[in-house]
Amino acid sequence: MRIAFYVNNLDEEYQLAIYRSVSSRAKELGMDVICILQERIGEEFGSLKNFPSHRFIQVDGVLLLSSVLMEQSNILYGEKIKSIFGDVPVISVSTHIVGLPSLIIKTQASMEKLMEHLLNVHHYERFIYI
Repeated sequence: MRIAFYVNNLDEEYQLAIYRSVSSRAKELGMDVICILQERIGEEFGSLKNFPSHRFIQVDGVLLLSSVLMEQSNILYGEKIKSIFGDVPVISVSTHIVGLPSLIIKTQASMEKLMEHLLNVHHYERFIYI
């Protein structure tokens, strides 16, 4: 089984870390991952035509790291994205795209645990969140 993983670039830690995690888990499951560098989709959605479609890439599934590929205004174009890949399942990672299954990591509980630790264990009182 082969999965296409679309990212914007692999020269920044966020995308590289997710790619490494996807690749590691795929290897454990006996799957191959093809990493595809994709330009960011502009607000007009015109660059969507530059996505290599299922006719050119033989894969069993597609993961889109949508937080780095799309502007927030494009979250309604799930049906257009699905049409590019035909019957190949497509999943958005990190941004909900209407019409696509989306993997979203919610960090509220983790942030609450971190703050409790900093307050109760280290007794910090002043914070800045960047």
